[in-house]
Amino acid sequence: SWELDALEPKTLTNLIIEKVINHRDDILYAERERQLANDMTKLDKIITNLKT
Repeated sequence: SWELDALEPKTLTNLIIEKVINHRDDILYAERERQLANDMTKLDKIITNLKT
């Protein structure tokens, strides 16, 4: 589009880099959330087993 054509190459590069970093951060955050959920499930099982 003309908006992208109007941007200087350095500005366009910075926008792409920022987008990639944000995407990577989102993926890492989601993975940490999954790991935390798995750890909490394991902890719940341990606590349940200790009660029995």
